[in-house]
Amino acid sequence: MYKNGISLGLTLGVVTLISACAGAPRTPSESATEAVDLNAFEPRVDNFVVLLDTSDSMDDGGAEGDKFQTALDRVASFNQAIPDIDLQAGLVLFGKGVGNCTGHAMARQTYGMTAYDKNDFRQAISPINCIGGGTPIGDALDLAASGLPEAGETTAVFIFSDFKWSDPGSVRTSVASMKEQHGDNLCLYAIKVGDDSESDTLINELINVSGCGGVVPASELASAEAMTAYAARTLMSPAAAPLVEYEQQTLSGTALFNLDSAVLSGAGQTELSELAAYINGHESQVSDIKVVGHTCDLGSEVYNQGLSLRRARAVAAFLAQEGVPSELMDVSGMGESNPIASNDSKAGRSQNRRVEVHIGTIKPLGS
Repeated sequence: MYKNGISLGLTLGVVTLISACAGAPRTPSESATEAVDLNAFEPRVDNFVVLLDTSDSMDDGGAEGDKFQTALDRVASFNQAIPDIDLQAGLVLFGKGVGNCTGHAMARQTYGMTAYDKNDFRQAISPINCIGGGTPIGDALDLAASGLPEAGETTAVFIFSDFKWSDPGSVRTSVASMKEQHGDNLCLYAIKVGDDSESDTLINELINVSGCGGVVPASELASAEAMTAYAARTLMSPAAAPLVEYEQQTLSGTALFNLDSAVLSGAGQTELSELAAYINGHESQVSDIKVVGHTCDLGSEVYNQGLSLRRARAVAAFLAQEGVPSELMDVSGMGESNPIASNDSKAGRSQNRRVEVHIGTIKPLGS
């Protein structure tokens, strides 16, 4: 009975230890993070790999709180911030599990390298069943490197960890090896969970070896806006300004208006209806429209300035009435300051009385 009691006690103790070390399955919290706006940014990397620390120190539940849940939530939020672009992606978990995780390697790739898919990536981190063991970041880096292309493509590596290193020497070796393989095409980013400062020197050393990257506390990426901005600056570059070409339509002031008037004539309305139909037929390519009024030099400069503006406004108002979006139009008057012919003749003055409509269209980059 005594021996059986010892046996039973040992068995229960082992089961309890195994269960505690294995940790309960973790699921990331729902994220409200919005993806980076592709109208403002374009990709600057070809591949990215996330290394998520599942080691024992991440699950200690001490003064620093539940570090693993924080890291898992940040990875999920980061995933949400990545827009639907053509990237190769990977996810590596590292930390030697025990109990039901005993058979797992020190580092295990649970996603990729493969074409990035937001939903598939999310499934790869939901749930995480195995938490425990040391912090084999070197093994994770080696595993991630084995799936990357040999050279020529830009890769960003993101490590979500408390960086309580199991073997700092192996991490130095792994980063140096990746740097040798990828050169300036490698960027290393550390997202540090917890407030232990002992690892800061080594983290900065590794980032300096990669020559590209940086470190940020996970606490600074808690908001959806902060994570979207982080994804934008690490994976993206500001989009090149679109090339806009302007087509000028010159409308005769004599045809549009009676002398000294800003009221459109019937003939002028007909001409503007045709112009509006043309613009509306190309609306998806139109970036902006500049409506500029001009006069001859009869009358004072102040009066002509006002008349040119009133005429430009009348043209813009009619175009808007015909369906041209008013928010696309910028209206101005130049008065007599920009003649295209001599004001010494009646014919020249007639040419100078005009309204110019400059239609800006966006041209594809590289065209």
